[in-house]
Amino acid sequence: MLNSTLLKKQGKPNSICIDYKPAISLYSILSLLNRSKGYTEARFNDLTIRSAFQPIYSVSHQRIVGYEALARINDQNRKRINPSQFFTSLEDEYELVLADRLCRCLHLDSFAKIDDPINWIFINISPKVATVGRKYGTFFKALIEDSGISANRVVVEIVEHEESELDQLKETVNYFRDLGCLIAIDDFGSGYSNFERVWSLKPDIIKLDQSMIQQASTIAEIRNLLPGIVSLLHQSGALVLIEGVENRDQAMISLESDADFAQGFFFCRPIANKDQVPDNKNIFDHLFKRYVDSTQKKSRANALLIDRYKKTFLDTIVKIKKEIPLSRACNELFKDRSIVRGYLLKSDGVQMGETVHCPNRVSEKNLKLKPIQSAEKANWVRRHYVQRAFFNPNQIQITRPYLSITGAHMCMTLSMLFSSPRGEQVFCCDIDLD
Repeated sequence: MLNSTLLKKQGKPNSICIDYKPAISLYSILSLLNRSKGYTEARFNDLTIRSAFQPIYSVSHQRIVGYEALARINDQNRKRINPSQFFTSLEDEYELVLADRLCRCLHLDSFAKIDDPINWIFINISPKVATVGRKYGTFFKALIEDSGISANRVVVEIVEHEESELDQLKETVNYFRDLGCLIAIDDFGSGYSNFERVWSLKPDIIKLDQSMIQQASTIAEIRNLLPGIVSLLHQSGALVLIEGVENRDQAMISLESDADFAQGFFFCRPIANKDQVPDNKNIFDHLFKRYVDSTQKKSRANALLIDRYKKTFLDTIVKIKKEIPLSRACNELFKDRSIVRGYLLKSDGVQMGETVHCPNRVSEKNLKLKPIQSAEKANWVRRHYVQRAFFNPNQIQITRPYLSITGAHMCMTLSMLFSSPRGEQVFCCDIDLD
């Protein structure tokens, strides 16, 4: 709970005057808190504000590792006010800074009463306050010191908006980082949060906007894309949190995407105290069992797919070793219309000759991609199916679904490195998934 050590040092102003714009001190904020009811609430004009905390789970650890602090605002008729609309309605800069600091003070005071000495508290800061707050005096350092909560347990969430200046954001982020806080970029993937901000601000945690999990649960292409986005964010040095997880399928997507953390109603709604946290062990047990089952199912499906094409694929390689032209060597393979093309690579990944297309599907070639359809001497060494073939000679490899650059459709590729009279070669054929 907040104590009065710093209050005595700051002196005691008589009141807060909205019309006059002095520094907004910690004491001024604390005077707006009411602890007489056994919990802490704040008064702002005719509004009452209380804190709620939504648990954030580590997917791997299968337990709570933090809580996002949320403002619950009611008017004098006890009607709930949307926090986003509340802050947007504050056109006066002084009132905006006052309200933002009041909420942060309320959240830390309320969080200090929760019996949790280890986990993080995530605190949102108004985008505008993040850049103009210092005009009203320093505040957050005093608040953290007085709260008794270590700075390394505080995650400051930065939400960007149209008026966010990168230099000002960097200065703000460095200020909180120097205090010892962690930095999170909120709502990544919507509005003005983008990769440029990630490279520049170097956050510790990136929270994906809930629209991404919602779309991933209904659009297969986005679901397939999400693990790549998470991987890229991991490479930037950040941990990744998926918010807005509302059902079991979205929770599964969190596992599949390799996100570090998950948050949403599926796991737990916002709470006032730890007694309201449900036991989610069975939920995680079920999710991981389902994940393992799904992975094994995909492995079996890939094995069946290889079995389906194995004989004709290997027969094609035998013909290639006999130096039969590729167009003739692939004849038997092309009897299966799902095989759209075949091509041969040298040991350095450079394509030998032109790609051979299934005769029954030549008319399906996309004329819009004509500039890149000729692939002779193209270097495919960066492709995972080529690298896997290099590391596993004489074994058929199969890829995950991916977008073919030469056909603009989703496909899977079979590949194998083998020895021939011309040296080591890699034969590849693409399977159309559309």
